Amino acid sequence: TVGSGSVLQISDAQASGEAVGNKAEINFYTNKDSLATNLVHAGIGIDKISTGGYETADLYFHVSPIGGTATERMRISSSGNVGIGTSTPPEPLTVEGNISASGNLYLEDSKYLYFGNEVDGVRDEFIKASKHVLEIPQAGTKHSLNVSVAAGVVLWDFYKKCDLHNA
Repeated sequence: TVGSGSVLQISDAQASGEAVGNKAEINFYTNKDSLATNLVHAGIGIDKISTGGYETADLYFHVSPIGGTATERMRISSSGNVGIGTSTPPEPLTVEGNISASGNLYLEDSKYLYFGNEVDGVRDEFIKASKHVLEIPQAGTKHSLNVSVAAGVVLWDFYKKCDLHNA
């Protein structure tokens, strides 16, 4: 249903559903009375972001607690970038805030440094998944360094080789 007094309301739109101005929204209410005194509980909208030539729009999602103000939570930009907690995602996926996940996370073409402790070393699955394995050469009978010392040696060598100190 278009207009006030319904659980579903289209705002900033004509009766035909066409956008008026730079935004159009579909808002959802939890009761049948969406009068101005009741706040939007969730909504989906488009936001026109260009004014000349070919026009494009972002798609955004907003929610509000009961009695609270609607806040944008996620946006899909016209370029396809997804932002959670940001209205200007610069990357294909941008998350502002903490992320909680279960299961495996697979990142292709990423660079990681894994350091193991002096007792257990690096887990076999990390060694098998690695393209390169580094061992710090040492003289004498000791064959391990404290993990923080090993990390410092490797990072210092990386820093020098990348010439970061002259950047």
